[in-house]
Amino acid sequence: MSPRVGKTLANFLDIIGDMPRSQREKQFRKCALYDLHPEFFEANFAKYPVIMLDLKTSCPKSFDDTPSSICGSMLSATEKHIAMLRQLVSGAYDEYGDLHLDKRAVQREKECIDSLITKFDRFGSTIDFNSSHIQTLSGMIPNLMKILYRIFGRRSVLIVDEYDAPFMSALCHVKDADEQARIQQTYSEFLCESLKNNKHLHSGILVGVFDVRGIGLGSGLNNVDSYMAHSGFAGTRLTENPFQHAFGFTIHDVWGLINDYVDNQWPHRPAITSLELGRFKRDLLVGCIQHFDGYRIGQAHHVFNPHAILSLIRELRLVKLLTDIDYSRYSFWTETGSMKVVETIKASSAQDLSRYC
Repeated sequence: MSPRVGKTLANFLDIIGDMPRSQREKQFRKCALYDLHPEFFEANFAKYPVIMLDLKTSCPKSFDDTPSSICGSMLSATEKHIAMLRQLVSGAYDEYGDLHLDKRAVQREKECIDSLITKFDRFGSTIDFNSSHIQTLSGMIPNLMKILYRIFGRRSVLIVDEYDAPFMSALCHVKDADEQARIQQTYSEFLCESLKNNKHLHSGILVGVFDVRGIGLGSGLNNVDSYMAHSGFAGTRLTENPFQHAFGFTIHDVWGLINDYVDNQWPHRPAITSLELGRFKRDLLVGCIQHFDGYRIGQAHHVFNPHAILSLIRELRLVKLLTDIDYSRYSFWTETGSMKVVETIKASSAQDLSRYC
């Protein structure tokens, strides 16, 4: 998946996961998913524990930094569930009454829960991390999944956001090839511990820039399906990419947002004539095309950077003239990557290169 498509998906799933069940259900019933697949919705909605593992900030610049980086990501991913387990072992069941938990299972698993909480607290305190901690760190999420399965009777979904960030960080910041390989191997093993042959895992979603096969992670996992934002499924022609209209702002979306804001919310609208207003909106659209268009999905579908468009429109209240707009302030996507990653790719043909994209 592309970086921003993936980020939108991961953030959406995380935000939805924090909502009360009734609110989540209300939001989803407004979506096409419910209209098109009501049986699938009813069978799967809010049925699985979800663990969100974000590796964006887990970018060690040396192998010595790797254990502490993994620990930070693991603590953030498991924090909510550990807090829930603390309450359950203390007998505070009322808050989780809609989760259909097995209270007797909580008591049976008390020793395992206490052990997991103890490890969590120990890793959360200030300790000197080294490679000897990696195996225990790697087992935290699988052990959490096992406990959740025994308490709720459901396997977990693991979402790994920016799973390839540590791999790219190693390529960009670590000069020694052997040290690069050690960092990448450690992260591969860390992810595979949770994703491979884990009977308590329902499914895993890995969101990132590179195809898992392009960085060698795919060989460590079972039954991997790769969905590429720019090309769709493997072997799909660009003209048949099923995802090309599923995300991003098109020119029609941007024009609609500009019209809605300028006509209904822009505070300087009463001060100009209708003719000037129409010219202002058209010139604003041209500026957006010149600065924020250019992200091509599929063969011909162009999308605008949603973050840039929304940020620009939000700050239009401060703008009286088009000359007051500094479009360069909103070019977020150009600042999120590094050419060093591309430079490391050794491809003998365009077909080889496409495996990484």
